[in-house]
Amino acid sequence: MVPDRAEPDPLSPGTSASWRWLVAAGLIAVVGIAVVWWLAPAILTPFGLAIVLAYLVAPLVEFLQRRAGLPRPAAILVSYACLAVVAVAFAVFVLPDLVAELQRLVRDLPRTLAAVQRAIGQVRAGYGRLPLPRDLRRAVDAGVGEVQGTLVGAVHQALAGLIGAFGLLFALVLAPVLAYYTLVDLQRIKEGFGRLLPPGARQGVWTCLADLDAVLSGWVRGQLTLAAVVGGLATIALLLLGVRFALTLGLLAAIGELIPYFGPVFGALPALGVAAASGGWRLLLETAMAYAVIQQLEGSLLAPRIVGGAVRLHPLAVITALMLGDYLHGLVGVILSVPIAGCLRVLGAHAVGALTRLRQPRRLS
Repeated sequence: MVPDRAEPDPLSPGTSASWRWLVAAGLIAVVGIAVVWWLAPAILTPFGLAIVLAYLVAPLVEFLQRRAGLPRPAAILVSYACLAVVAVAFAVFVLPDLVAELQRLVRDLPRTLAAVQRAIGQVRAGYGRLPLPRDLRRAVDAGVGEVQGTLVGAVHQALAGLIGAFGLLFALVLAPVLAYYTLVDLQRIKEGFGRLLPPGARQGVWTCLADLDAVLSGWVRGQLTLAAVVGGLATIALLLLGVRFALTLGLLAAIGELIPYFGPVFGALPALGVAAASGGWRLLLETAMAYAVIQQLEGSLLAPRIVGGAVRLHPLAVITALMLGDYLHGLVGVILSVPIAGCLRVLGAHAVGALTRLRQPRRLS
């Protein structure tokens, strides 16, 4: 949404005071967002959804403006109409089946978990006949118990997340309004913000905003597209295999795809549990193989093409961000932790560059 890197400002070149102002403003913005995120995260929810919506419709808005010659407000409204058609189609053809599946899944959850526990008991009975040392047998029992607890916890957490999503109705209603005014007044907001900047700091600010825009747009558009593709493939695979609750399990796979590294595993666990409970070991192995193929396809073909290196974080940084996000705000924090960490990386890189310029001796004219 931020325009490409601006041309160098014809006014005074970068000065120490301007770069100090830029660093201070960036730190104040980061601290302010962090404080709001810590104290009142619900306030940020509609704004976060508005940013996501704006990034989703921005390419279509630009296309309608450039190719069809529509005014920007009309282009936004046409884009909203296209999204509304998709939402209505989803509500008519998919949502009733999804709600019915959720109701059946909640109703059958005790029986499903009991079947999973029986399967785990059969595993224990199977290796219990092996001549294993006592310490090794205890270690295996502990490992199986941890797997059982993880599976049960993943199912409960996933269902709680789906049910809790219905509490976002107010934010979902407010987000299109916020996104509309953001898209309509983007240029005026940019110009007004530019007038507040010292002349020498404008180029640095526009460059930083362009890098932040690249991170956010790459993650929002790419990750949501990838999640939709993976969720669709998982749903189709489960339908072909005859696994119950295919729509719900495919949605969980899509949500899990939003979380790097660990998300696909937790997205697959409910499907594996349902497969084991309803079809036994054969269906469990077939479901596991289907998810393995989907993840191989996602990792080797889809993710590099759709998402690419938008966030550009080291795996250790991603894992640390995921842990902090989970500690602060649970599932929502986990999903948002990676793009936030990517933005912090950009701000940190520009801050280091600004401080480096401060330490450079001034050239004599």
